Amino acid sequence: PVPSPSMCDASTSVGLCYAFSEPADAATKSNQADQFACRLLKGKFMAMAGCPRSNAFGRCSILEGKAGSYLLYYYPANKVDLASAKADCENPKSGVHAQVAGAWLPF
Repeated sequence: PVPSPSMCDASTSVGLCYAFSEPADAATKSNQADQFACRLLKGKFMAMAGCPRSNAFGRCSILEGKAGSYLLYYYPANKVDLASAKADCENPKSGVHAQVAGAWLPF
């Protein structure tokens, strides 16, 4: 069987969910870092492809086509609205994703 990608669902704590391309059981430093960051966000790290779409404003493609790529989903929380979610996605200095400008993908 093909290993399932992983995700960190922190939608209820900080309004974010990270859908990683790497399998949840991958023994890599980046996977360990993802799990650690997920715990800091009070999220749930699990083997699952994608994040829940219900209530999400949209998603942000980070490092598309490159190693370590992932999708970041934004949800209503902590004064986040559609405009601020899109602006954060496209901000290369964002504190919630890799230091590159992401590509906003509305639903």
